[in-house]
Amino acid sequence: MIGDWLQIAATILQALSIALTAWFAILGLSAWRRQLVGKRKFEAAEEILLITYKLQRGLTFVRNPLVLGGEGSEARDSQGAPLERMQKMVDDLAAFSRARLLAQVFFGPGSVAPFDAIFDVYNEVALAATMLLMSLREPIPEDEGDRKEEISRRAKWRLTIWGPAGSDALVERVEAAVKQIEGLCRPAIRD
Repeated sequence: MIGDWLQIAATILQALSIALTAWFAILGLSAWRRQLVGKRKFEAAEEILLITYKLQRGLTFVRNPLVLGGEGSEARDSQGAPLERMQKMVDDLAAFSRARLLAQVFFGPGSVAPFDAIFDVYNEVALAATMLLMSLREPIPEDEGDRKEEISRRAKWRLTIWGPAGSDALVERVEAAVKQIEGLCRPAIRD
């Protein structure tokens, strides 16, 4: 009888020790997984911020009205400098597109809005630069109404490309988007 109880107790203790070992293994694996995911999230956040800042600087350079020697060589009056600068940003745009996907993976689908806002600004500047360059190939119309309209369109495109003196809505949109991206990434870097 006591032997039976000892055998039952030994079996129960063995089962408990196996369960306890399994529980600690699960805790260890969970901690390891959290650490691994945290590390990946940290690396993604770091990459996202780096390319975001690089693209922000690149857009500032694209929109800089100061034309350096050799820029705009293929376009009349150096109006082609912004497009030439944008062509040099192709790799940065690809990296920024990748950063957008990383944000979507690690921070959720709602995190892509600031990336899209920066892409929108880039596309607005690219479209304005293209339209201005195309319009310069055509003479300004002789008709006074058409002439004023064409001059107004060209002025609007120039403002989009180089921005007005003082406050600039495109710069403000990019800065707001960068702050949103920082808001996503900074907590992952701090943790």
